Amino acid sequence: MRPGCLSKQIYYRNDKKYPYYQIGYIYRMKSHTEYVREEFVSEVREQIKNYRRFKRLTNRWVDLVIKHAKLKMKIKVKESDK
Repeated sequence: MRPGCLSKQIYYRNDKKYPYYQIGYIYRMKSHTEYVREEFVSEVREQIKNYRRFKRLTNRWVDLVIKHAKLKMKIKVKESDK
């Protein structure tokens, strides 16, 4: 599992194309870029997919926790008003 975006780049030299992959991501508010070997591209894609799913699930969880906390406070306020 890792954050980032994988992209295919092309390096031109002497009228020849040299394709390569790189992953870019931000970690601790700093931008990082790394080269990825062709044999690891599918593995890195899977890691990125898993990270995105993890982020979606944790964001949803935080949304639910916030709603739960607000409802608990609302119930306590109503109970204390009685």
